[in-house]
Amino acid sequence: MKKYNNKRDKVGSLKVCIIHNIVSPYRLPLFEELNKNVNLTVYFCKSITKDRVWKFDLGEYNFKYDILRGFSFGPIIINTNALWKLIKTNFDVVIINSDPDVAPIVFMAFILSKLRRKKIILWSEAINKEVHFFPSLVYGNTNAFNKIILYLLTFFITKYRKIYLRGADHFLAFSNKAREFLIENKVSVEKITRTYEIIPLDQLPEHSKKFVRNGKTFIYVGYLIPRKNIQLLIRAFKKIDDNKAKLYIVGTGPSEIQLKKLSKNDNRIIFTGNKEGVDKSNLYATSDILVLPSLDDSWGLVVNEAIHYGLGVITSDTIGATELIDTNTGLIFKSNNLEQLYSAMTELINDKKKLKSMQEHNLGNSGVSDIKKASKGFLRAICKVL
Repeated sequence: MKKYNNKRDKVGSLKVCIIHNIVSPYRLPLFEELNKNVNLTVYFCKSITKDRVWKFDLGEYNFKYDILRGFSFGPIIINTNALWKLIKTNFDVVIINSDPDVAPIVFMAFILSKLRRKKIILWSEAINKEVHFFPSLVYGNTNAFNKIILYLLTFFITKYRKIYLRGADHFLAFSNKAREFLIENKVSVEKITRTYEIIPLDQLPEHSKKFVRNGKTFIYVGYLIPRKNIQLLIRAFKKIDDNKAKLYIVGTGPSEIQLKKLSKNDNRIIFTGNKEGVDKSNLYATSDILVLPSLDDSWGLVVNEAIHYGLGVITSDTIGATELIDTNTGLIFKSNNLEQLYSAMTELINDKKKLKSMQEHNLGNSGVSDIKKASKGFLRAICKVL
């Protein structure tokens, strides 16, 4: 390892590589902030996936990056020029994750780092051992063959993750649940540094005009896929006997047709399609309560968005972002429990004082968008592995 005279030199001159699956707009300002303190290169395995509809402009950022060549095999991204890129640049620290979609390049980076005696930080968002990378197997036809295939895939992914859990030098946990998951997998507490999931302010535009909330409008924002459990939200909402109540479902996805059938004959449920920028902030401004009923979510950035825009929040207990929810912020219900979700929804629309207090408490909360706070977690981890 290089020798450094002081902490500023030690961090500032380091060559750090982050391997990231796709170009995610909400990550780019974080990488830019980190680049102010280290010599950062980000390898994106793919520009975007078909289920993502966002736009980005990498030209406005100063950190070095490369969108690698390659192709996809199911959910797995295979980068044909990855090995050459990694060999050519000898990084001091490589930050990887254990998700199977980036397994080929991560494995190359892991082996090279070990051979070169360089440091490896595992970026960890996993909150449990559940496998959701193969949705057609997890949520589709549960025949015996599919069950066997899912069991085998889960077995291999669990073994694959163990390689990095045992071999990484340090760990970045993106939530309390992720930290607990690492500890359950026998990672030493001293090797874990907390960082934070944030949504940058440039992804949170002001709404275009002043709106009046009616205290009875719910909103779901995200992809329309089985894991998000939107059908449970629709069933709970349809139990609410109030003509002034509304439910906005914002997003697109493979479950859309099924969800519209479930919502049939209830004109209070409005499917808006995908919305971005000011159009999305306008919907937040007209809504009172975000509901995120996911069966499993490593975080749930829409919770950050909703808090910023001053909504009350209801989430299932199986998402990482529950750590943002307390009695001042919102309510948490047991995952997939219809009656608990219905009870939480009716509690907030019937108790106007409580809902208004939550909305005022949440509005403009700077913690959900603090890039420096998230960047410091990365820097602490980098300093520790030296």
